[in-house]
Amino acid sequence: MSHCKVHLTDCRVLFTRIARQSMLMARGGTRPTRASARFARLTHPASRGGRPARIAFAAAAILALSTPALHAQTRDYAPERPFGTLREQARTQQAWLQERLETNLPMLMRKHGVDMWVVTMREYNEDPVFRALVSPTTFAARRRTIYIFHDRGPDEGVERLALGGTSQGGVYEAVRATVTAPDGRAAELWGSDQWDLFADMVRERDPERI
Repeated sequence: MSHCKVHLTDCRVLFTRIARQSMLMARGGTRPTRASARFARLTHPASRGGRPARIAFAAAAILALSTPALHAQTRDYAPERPFGTLREQARTQQAWLQERLETNLPMLMRKHGVDMWVVTMREYNEDPVFRALVSPTTFAARRRTIYIFHDRGPDEGVERLALGGTSQGGVYEAVRATVTAPDGRAAELWGSDQWDLFADMVRERDPERI
């Protein structure tokens, strides 16, 4: 473990010096420093296979990401929270979820000729794809949860229905039961009513391939 820590420390120090030098050169055109010269020596073919080569590989990988655009994206974060707070991370992940469902999913369904995709699961026995289909704040499926994805064509897009559970931040249309719960709201789908409604929805949409 201490061996790995030495490597990481060397990479961090070397990268910091090189990144600072690259930004200075980009702004005003200064001459390379000893850090840049050391980086050139580490990347020399004669250094392959040993500790210098490993350091050079890690530093080169990090340096490739050290662009002005990347600095502009991350400079507002506090050093103690480089990825933002949990709430900020959740907002970003929710935006990714919406993009996956609105852009990537229709493309994949049409590529493979799938008119309807059905994902059904039980609470605490979720499908492996569950985490990629729900909000980051969702802990588990709700009782029996059935997601229906129906491709209505390029103009109307993919219909996303949730039979059980919530709308996951507005990315699904949450379908409730027709009966009323004691608190006056529409009751949650459960039991045979849930499966009967699912069958009716499939028959109504009449997909060629599920």
